[in-house]
Amino acid sequence: MALVLHFCNTDEDRNKWVVYDCVMNIAEGQIVEQKSFKANTYKMLLAGFQWRSLEKGHSLKLIFKFYMEGNLVYTSVQDAVTNELDSKDIFQQDFEVSSSMRLEGPNGVTSPFPAGRYEVELYLKTEELDEHFVMRRTLDVR
Repeated sequence: MALVLHFCNTDEDRNKWVVYDCVMNIAEGQIVEQKSFKANTYKMLLAGFQWRSLEKGHSLKLIFKFYMEGNLVYTSVQDAVTNELDSKDIFQQDFEVSSSMRLEGPNGVTSPFPAGRYEVELYLKTEELDEHFVMRRTLDVR
């Protein structure tokens, strides 16, 4: 349904985005929307994937591949289990967030993300499927 890129600065910012922007939209039956971001402002990049299951109880891996200017720079693998389509429990909604990516220099200092083209590709891996491409999101940051 939705694959979004999100920039933030702290784990607290990330958690607020998930709880308020993502979970509240999902609870209201909405799709999580892509926002725009300014260059040289944020030090953390992650992706969120929202989907709807048809049958509960299937284990899967979500593989998020992050690209900067067309170059693969980071891969995050998240384990997930599908839930029932009509689940009313907000914590049983099918939504998963990747691990956070940061730009860290050789001295260990984290730098803000510069202007450029950022992209995430999502792959699904199950017992039956081996890295099946699902969707891509591209975001130009200026």
